[in-house]
Amino acid sequence: GLFPRWVLGVMLGYLLVWSKSIWLPVFAHFVYNAMGVIVTYLAHKGQVPEELPEFGSHVETIPITIVLTVLCLLLLWKIKREAQLSTEV
Repeated sequence: GLFPRWVLGVMLGYLLVWSKSIWLPVFAHFVYNAMGVIVTYLAHKGQVPEELPEFGSHVETIPITIVLTVLCLLLLWKIKREAQLSTEV
């Protein structure tokens, strides 16, 4: 589980630099933890597969983690660029 946590740290660090505020990464970390709690709860209730809470912590899911991270960072970059363009006009 080291690599997914490292990716999360990179994303949260990027959010801090990008937003120049600690609150966006704090909120993102809260959402990440809340999703983990909810998925674990649903797995114990039998609503989702038992393997789902461990998603992202196995070697075979590293490519998916990388793709999702890159997509999230590209989305954040696009939002920031559009915000800058709208303030320049």
